Amino acid sequence: FRLDSAQPEEDAVPGNLKSITPLQRVCLLQVLRPDAVPRAVAALVEAEICPNLQKETSLDTVIGASSHSAPILFLPSKDGPDPSSQVAFLAAKSRVALKMSSLASDQHCLRAAFDLVQVSATSGDWVLLCDCHLAQAWLSELARLLCSLDPETTQSTFRLFLTTQEADSMPGMLVRDCVKINLCSPAGIRARLCTSLNSAFSQTKEDVQEEHKKSNPPQRKAEDLRRRLDFGLCLLHSLSAERGRRFGTRGWGVPSHLFSAEALRLARLQVGHVCDQPGFNPEVCRWIAESHFGACLEETQDQHLLQLYIERYFLGNLEQGSPGSNLWSCFQPGCTKEELLDEVGLLPDRAEPQVFGFHQFAELPENLASARSLIASLKWTSDDATSGLISPEEVASLGTRLPNPIVEDKLLEYWPLTYEQPLNSCLTHEVSCLNALICRVGSDLMELQFALRGFSELREGLEDLGDSLHKGVVPTAWLQLSCSDKKTLLSWMRELEARTTFFKDWVSSDAGAESYWLGGFVFPKAFLVCIQQQFSRKYVVALGHVIFQHRVLSSVDDEKSQTEKDEDGEKRQKKKKKGEASDDSKVENDDGEEETTNDVSDKSKPEKCSKKPRDGVLVSGLVLQGCSWDLGRNILVPCSGSERFCNLPLVVFTAVRTSPELKNYMPAKRQYSAPVYQAATRGNLVTSVNLPCKEKSEAFWALAGVSVLLSRPDDGVD
Repeated sequence: FRLDSAQPEEDAVPGNLKSITPLQRVCLLQVLRPDAVPRAVAALVEAEICPNLQKETSLDTVIGASSHSAPILFLPSKDGPDPSSQVAFLAAKSRVALKMSSLASDQHCLRAAFDLVQVSATSGDWVLLCDCHLAQAWLSELARLLCSLDPETTQSTFRLFLTTQEADSMPGMLVRDCVKINLCSPAGIRARLCTSLNSAFSQTKEDVQEEHKKSNPPQRKAEDLRRRLDFGLCLLHSLSAERGRRFGTRGWGVPSHLFSAEALRLARLQVGHVCDQPGFNPEVCRWIAESHFGACLEETQDQHLLQLYIERYFLGNLEQGSPGSNLWSCFQPGCTKEELLDEVGLLPDRAEPQVFGFHQFAELPENLASARSLIASLKWTSDDATSGLISPEEVASLGTRLPNPIVEDKLLEYWPLTYEQPLNSCLTHEVSCLNALICRVGSDLMELQFALRGFSELREGLEDLGDSLHKGVVPTAWLQLSCSDKKTLLSWMRELEARTTFFKDWVSSDAGAESYWLGGFVFPKAFLVCIQQQFSRKYVVALGHVIFQHRVLSSVDDEKSQTEKDEDGEKRQKKKKKGEASDDSKVENDDGEEETTNDVSDKSKPEKCSKKPRDGVLVSGLVLQGCSWDLGRNILVPCSGSERFCNLPLVVFTAVRTSPELKNYMPAKRQYSAPVYQAATRGNLVTSVNLPCKEKSEAFWALAGVSVLLSRPDDGVD
């Protein structure tokens, strides 16, 4: 296997390993390339056990093959389409009356549903009973009714559909006789596009030819435009939903099932009305697509990404010969539904990540999570699966690694809460949160150790705590008090030690930290607001007019700063020999003038630092996700190989005053405004950082989902 291969499960193995079995090949992949294990296992099961594993069946095919004596039960599905709309569409297509009823615990409602089934069995209508989990006791009576129906009087067209949100609550006798259906959203661009086009295009070849004869050139042009818009909306919907399904929160900040088929239907309906009006305006279609597909998007980054998708896959291909996506090659003017589906069927079953704008190995996190889940399930079902509590000795060893709390007695004395220094309030609050976490961890470990040795009762919370520690997972109670994303227990303890060291150095320093590690803050957004407040109160500027300008320090800046430090040290030595006052004893007063003090140990008088900006801070520990950083040229560059994360150098956050007329600050050209998240799951947006990107456009990095994280996540935790 090649470690840089995009599909290692299809690569040839070396000569001495060609005789291994398919299962042994999967084990070899688990060692070398665990991200390819899910695809290899799916291929193994399809080849050796179930050839039709990944084949899907349409709902109308299942209904056509069913009988009137077997109800059709829709199992709960998170991202599937609404069964009610699907059944209503097929009933209208089959020209059969559909009667719907929502069940409840009300006896009158249940009796009406009972009579509805009896009457429809003789009339041959379809019946849809929704929310069957709300009437569990009545379902047994329904099962007895279905068994007592007379085959001679029951019409062959009669069908009974049931929907439920809790499949376990259904009676076993009823479930056994039902045809179980799980409506899932199709996987892959090709499958999603075919599903959307089936409902959007209904004209046969004869219909197209007949319409072409009757219409004049302007009408044919308008009809061609409408068909282009329908195809563009279907393509936009398929790509948006598939991006969220395959790439998770890196694709969109919301679940992929929010890009529903109902939103596509309403968008097509409104676009059709626009085409019927004289004077077509593409901007109206843009607004329709943004309102329907962007209604669930909350972050500015996602809204900007949707605009790029609309321009590239929807509006960018309305005119023939216009630049746009290669996926538009499937659409030809005047093509029929069958011809269009045939062209779409030639697309690959699984599109490459580059189609969505990502790099080649962008799916690595999701594949690793699937592989870990698969291996964990195998371990759980094996005979060797063991579960238990951690030993008292291991608990004691964890307690020895726990850092001591920060002494808060003289914290307010050294860092008083003043109007001019709002950052002191942030420090006090962060230290209080850190001490609370350390005390909670210490007390839990002590109580667990006593319980394991038999000195106290092992309550339910302690049992869960011990089980988490036994598995090497951070307990949930600890995560709620910390600032970290999900990490392994070892990485989390190391980060806790680093946080304690960072704040201890800050508290004991004379002028605060030289650089601030945002990943160590529980509330990093509050820290940045305090920096803006400090600038606002110093220069008497409204807080709403204060923004951050960003500059990434290069290696040249670091060398220059070190040279300045050396020169300052030589000047101090010369001044000491001459008996002059040292620069360490000079600080700036409120008017910007230097004044001398003899007490250099006074915590309230910060010393000068050559690297610290005058009206800002140095931020460290930022991690780039989805791209790399060129240290020589100091710009964003694409990822090399399977690289997922890249450490960003020190970033200068400088507070500046913006014009009151500018409501939203826009970054300069050739700069990408990268969102900064506290966790890799995009759970908390902190701010944005403007990073230079000279080689690629800003749209390239937005499509690639490039973001900045406050800490590097672990591969060992989902």
